[in-house]
Amino acid sequence: MYELIAFLRARLHEDERGALAASRGPWSSDGDEGEGGNTVAASSSGQSRAIAAHLARYAPVRVLHEIEAKRRILDELAGFVAEAEFLPVDEGNATKAMAVGVVRLLALPYADHAAYQEKWRP
Repeated sequence: MYELIAFLRARLHEDERGALAASRGPWSSDGDEGEGGNTVAASSSGQSRAIAAHLARYAPVRVLHEIEAKRRILDELAGFVAEAEFLPVDEGNATKAMAVGVVRLLALPYADHAAYQEKWRP
């Protein structure tokens, strides 16, 4: 499980670097009543407008908040996960087993990464 946590921390670090390299915002899509900032342009198609709105919603500042939340979750669960690896699965260890499951779920969005191991898949 140590490898999984290290993998996840590395992906969060990569995400953070990408978000910090982008403008912090505020972000809006074409047609929004934004207060300046960055605008994600859209063509006249509905699909393009939906993409622009999605990109504006997941602006770098939001990504940075999500990264911080995930790091805090990892910090909270790391002790449980370390213990769970060496304990039998039984009712008394349910909390530790759940911690492992949560960490596996946090890593799932990175399943297409070359370093992701299938044994981590929930």
